[in-house]
Amino acid sequence: MKAILTLGIVLSLLIISASAQVPPIELIEAPPTEEQREEQIEICTQNLIAIGKSIQAYLKVNGDFPEWLSDLYHPRYLPDPDILICPADRVGGRAVFPRNIDPKMPVSYGYQFPSKHRERVQENRDMYGNVVPLVRCRHHGNEEFHCLNLNYAFNVKRSFSIWEATPEDLYESREEAIAAIEAGLQQQPDNERLSDHAYPALARLYIETGKPEKVEGLVNLFKSNISPNYPRHYLTLSTMLEMLERNEDILLLFMRLEKQDPNDRGVLRKLAEIHQELGNTELAGNTEKGLNLYRC
Repeated sequence: MKAILTLGIVLSLLIISASAQVPPIELIEAPPTEEQREEQIEICTQNLIAIGKSIQAYLKVNGDFPEWLSDLYHPRYLPDPDILICPADRVGGRAVFPRNIDPKMPVSYGYQFPSKHRERVQENRDMYGNVVPLVRCRHHGNEEFHCLNLNYAFNVKRSFSIWEATPEDLYESREEAIAAIEAGLQQQPDNERLSDHAYPALARLYIETGKPEKVEGLVNLFKSNISPNYPRHYLTLSTMLEMLERNEDILLLFMRLEKQDPNDRGVLRKLAEIHQELGNTELAGNTEKGLNLYRC
């Protein structure tokens, strides 16, 4: 009997030990249906509209934008804190990008205008006007769009994450986007930070709206403002030259870059591609060999 009791105790301990090692079953939340996703987008859109009205009320009283969206949580501006939470938020009430996370309370939305970002955002507004995003929600990303944006005109627009690459998403039409960017480039044609997006986007819009002849003038304007200390400008120029199918000019451009840095793999790769497109198979092969040697 004593042996049986001992065996029973041992078995019980083994069972308890085994059960303690089995991790609890985690319930995986099913992704929302298409209908649920559309409902979340609609609620989020209404949240952004309400936030826009609250910012306008805040501006009237304080004469300036809030430092953070949490500053709106006040009976005078935004009495309901739930409006600051997107229904599609799965990260605990915070913006997706760390730099946009509100330091005071749970807020799903990325606020673009805290003090340390104001100079940069104002440059964007000078270039693109009031379509520039003020508040962004990144919790609905899919193949059609990445963000819902409340802009400085307090309208809600959909766009991809890097909206500067397709700025027409924020305007009512391509023609409106063209007019705004043309005006912006007149004000700051040599803005190094903005030019890498503004010039190629405008060139593409010219082509898409049947005005390819205007791209040449845009290329010349860009070239007159290139900084020799900003090599990325050459890549931007290459993008516009590709739109004009000026492969010979692109070749000269990247040969110049190769002289500046013979070990730049990106430049060597591009040179090989251009040689191949121009039918210079031997030169393309030699460039590829150089690229492979650099890898070693």
